[in-house]
Amino acid sequence: NKDDIWNGFYSQINIKGYFYGENSIISRWAFSSFSINRVKEENRAKMELFYSYNYDEYIIDTINSRIYKKNEYGGEAEYAQSINNHFSGGGFLTYHSSTYMNYKHHITVYPGIEWNIFPYKESTTRQLRFQLKPIIIYNQYIDTTVYDKMEEYLVQGEFKVITDIVKPWGSINSYIQFSSYLHDFSKFNISFSTCFNTYIYNGLSFYLSVYATIPRDRIYLSKEGATPDEILLRQQALATDYTYSIFAGLKYTFGSKYRNIVNVRLE
Repeated sequence: NKDDIWNGFYSQINIKGYFYGENSIISRWAFSSFSINRVKEENRAKMELFYSYNYDEYIIDTINSRIYKKNEYGGEAEYAQSINNHFSGGGFLTYHSSTYMNYKHHITVYPGIEWNIFPYKESTTRQLRFQLKPIIIYNQYIDTTVYDKMEEYLVQGEFKVITDIVKPWGSINSYIQFSSYLHDFSKFNISFSTCFNTYIYNGLSFYLSVYATIPRDRIYLSKEGATPDEILLRQQALATDYTYSIFAGLKYTFGSKYRNIVNVRLE
């Protein structure tokens, strides 16, 4: 559109965190991300970078203390293109480094296809979408894994069902996802998420997100295991039957005046 000086581009900055302290404990955590997006009726593109930092200090006495730090960073690039009013296709590239997950380098490359029961032109009010993605993975680990691997290539299949309700005051988004490594279907992951987002003023919004998983696919766990301190302080991922989390925060969006056009293809 000629009257859009941003030509469909917009950016998002997301910052959240917490601080806690007492006589013997100092703890802080921060997360930030920045993305550049371009949304058109027939396609969408996105590039995003993120960084997470965790610091915990335990004061034993006036001389001794223990400090634990945890860092994660990464990014992604994605592109989705309309095939028709119900189907879309696209491509994705992600990178992740995490001391918590034993990833020195974690890279994924994959195509994706999506079918929306409702026409995409109705996405501003309702959506019910089904996605299928075959994922090629390269992992280089910090420590040898429980399967005696320092690096490996993998192929994973992912199926996802998403439903959205979009209103002038905000939106509610939910999904359920199943994924599994194709060489061993016993290594699977089932996850569920729902997110409530409400607009506050001029690009500023508040969100509340709930997330839960059944993770049977943690092939990246360190063979050495975690020390008692690392378990107590959550410095490493552990084998578990389930996980859950709840997040809340503020998000600010700026750029093209058409940034609120809903193009959900393969999101």
